[in-house]
Amino acid sequence: MLAQRRVIDASLRHALAAVPSNDQLLAEALRQGPSVVARAGLDTANKSTAAIQQTAMIVAGEPPNGFLEGYAGQLVNIGEIEAAAQGYGYVNDTRDSDGVIRTTPLLFNIAGTLAPALALELLRVATGQQQLLIRADRNGMRGVQIGSSFVATEHDGRVRIYYSPAYAERRISAAAILRGVVSAGALKNRVVLIGATALGIGEIVATPVVERMAGVEVHAQLIENILAGNRLRRPAQTKLWELMCLLVVSGLLIALVPRLSPSSAIGLFVATSAFVGLGSFCLFYRGQWLVDPSFSIAGSGVVLACLLSAGHVIANRQRRELSAALGIERDQRARRDGELDAARHIQMGMLPDPKQIDGLPPTLDFFALVEPAEEVGGDFYEALMLDEHRLFFMIGDVSGKGVPAALFMALTKTLCKSTGRRENELGRLLTLVNGEMSRENPASLFVTAIVGIVDSRTGWLQWCNAGHNPALLLRRGEAPRELAGADGPPLCVDEHFTYRGQKCEL
Repeated sequence: MLAQRRVIDASLRHALAAVPSNDQLLAEALRQGPSVVARAGLDTANKSTAAIQQTAMIVAGEPPNGFLEGYAGQLVNIGEIEAAAQGYGYVNDTRDSDGVIRTTPLLFNIAGTLAPALALELLRVATGQQQLLIRADRNGMRGVQIGSSFVATEHDGRVRIYYSPAYAERRISAAAILRGVVSAGALKNRVVLIGATALGIGEIVATPVVERMAGVEVHAQLIENILAGNRLRRPAQTKLWELMCLLVVSGLLIALVPRLSPSSAIGLFVATSAFVGLGSFCLFYRGQWLVDPSFSIAGSGVVLACLLSAGHVIANRQRRELSAALGIERDQRARRDGELDAARHIQMGMLPDPKQIDGLPPTLDFFALVEPAEEVGGDFYEALMLDEHRLFFMIGDVSGKGVPAALFMALTKTLCKSTGRRENELGRLLTLVNGEMSRENPASLFVTAIVGIVDSRTGWLQWCNAGHNPALLLRRGEAPRELAGADGPPLCVDEHFTYRGQKCEL
């Protein structure tokens, strides 16, 4: 501006006009070594886009343009600076919905032409390559070949940055270089990025490791990742792996949780979650694979909650059903106990009271005690006076217990009592009863019995035994002895057996 004013001395005006501009100085500096200048893609097209030179690329396979981050236009440097640089790289980034930069493209589609990112172009120029080899197929990008080095990418040309903290050792102040604090040889054989980090003029972005990181450092860390080969990896099939992991863990829970207590089921869930988390950590630590364990853990947690809820509902339903069944069983048991108690009273009422036998002579005593194994049973006895001097008695036991035995006992007792009133020969009495009962015995029960008649005048005893325990004769001063000789099988065992009685003096 001073050179254009007329009031200034002509010699001074010529001297000022000869001074190179800052753009000329920058262009001259760029020509002195391998250099790359930054560009930016724009969403809107501009007139100069089609005529702008791009880095030469060879595509091996299908063109990946449709998979890449695309822009209709671009923002470039002034022509003098563009002409001085040996490469042109784009600095656009791709941010997730939360504003964090996790991935960044290595290739862009600028108005239908492939263009490299700044980091990729810097490495191409630094290694002296004239072009980039792009490997792609119908599924998208596979990677970029820079000389003998292959940089794998995702199908959309992006790479995941393995971030490290924002170390101060990465940054060198331009003022320190200008003052000579940093020697010129300190930057030899290094990839150098020149950018602004000061507050207000530098781009600050959010990354997974820090909330505020200079944009130029993101490009620097991307270059470090490519050179060290330690980029994060998350192939397209990773989601399938995570889904398979969820299905396996959920299947294990579905198979085992119904057999376990709630505390054991929770312990199983914690163990599987720890295993999945440890596996994810090992994959990340050993090979920088990004496998998200939260999908499997959260999904299996939902499955566990559903299983526990379903188990709780089923347990409550079973508890209610069991309670109802127990209530019904208690009612039935109470009714059955009442019926059995009534049957017991009826059965015991059918047996004569030993102390109230009508016409029992004073020279005879009769004692009896019955204790059924259940409420009712088949044990019974009978005693009655045939005349003033003769006492008829019977002791029996029906096979089996419970109501059937009690009913058969009542039948046997009634039949023997009625037959005994008219038949004084005991062998014939049991023969008649045996034949009659054998014809009416569908349950195939049998009865052991012993019958006898005691004459109070003479002291003689008639008896006959049908498979019962033998009677014992107790005489004063003598040892007990069994009354034998009138034995036969139990009643209803042999329909045609003829019983014979015996006599003895008491």
